[in-house]
Amino acid sequence: MTNTTILIAETKKVVVKYEGWRIALFICYDLRFPVWCRSIKDADLILFTANWPEKRNLVWQTLTKARAIENQLYMACINRTGIDGMGVIYAGESTVIDAKGLIVCDLANGSEVSATCTLSLKELNRFREKFPVARDEDTYQIVG
Repeated sequence: MTNTTILIAETKKVVVKYEGWRIALFICYDLRFPVWCRSIKDADLILFTANWPEKRNLVWQTLTKARAIENQLYMACINRTGIDGMGVIYAGESTVIDAKGLIVCDLANGSEVSATCTLSLKELNRFREKFPVARDEDTYQIVG
């Protein structure tokens, strides 16, 4: 990796810079908190890893699209599959979503698979310039 910076702290977002991309890292329950996930000016991609049960798939799908749209960025959302020790079923539903909420890559079959998709920082920035919601962003800040 070249020019990689990682900030790790409990009260600050983690943003990794890699090959021109700013990648914000989040986990599971963070998805329910739009203020905590606010990344409109400091990230191009949010990477979410999660343990969302199958019975809440609709919530998973809805919130991942919402975070992509409201932050005008890509979301790579990786959810586990299988059954845990308590019998809870995880169907996966891993997906990549663009800034308009459109699915770029979808692994909805619940099996353990991998996929590759191509994301364009150039296209993302062009969309952000065409529809610049970032300049109207709220002024509140997370304090911790």
